[in-house]
Amino acid sequence: LPDYIKLIDNELYLNPHLIKHFTAANEIDISKRKHPINEDYKWSASTIINIEIPAGFIVDVLPTNKSYTNSQFNFNITYTKTANQITINQQTNYDILVLKNENFEAFNKMIKLITNAYGELITLKKI
Repeated sequence: LPDYIKLIDNELYLNPHLIKHFTAANEIDISKRKHPINEDYKWSASTIINIEIPAGFIVDVLPTNKSYTNSQFNFNITYTKTANQITINQQTNYDILVLKNENFEAFNKMIKLITNAYGELITLKKI
């Protein structure tokens, strides 16, 4: 997984977001999109990733928790560290069948926030 883990000198950089509930491709081009977006169903997704901290490493950087809340769509990503493990919990909800034009900007804001969160790295330092 070269795009998700790199060892540089004494630091291990990890991107734990192998599963992405939304991507930048979901952003709506408001200048071109003139009609609401119809969906076939409402959905909710939950992803939990556990990463064992390798022997000889400590957590140097752990991203801060990220979230966006709207009555129609939201996400929450939390990072928790225990003695030898990091847990990433991602919850995403899309609770509408029709995304109306007046909600496009809010939806795009969420997409930007979640894609930025997907780019944040965990850094482990060799001890």
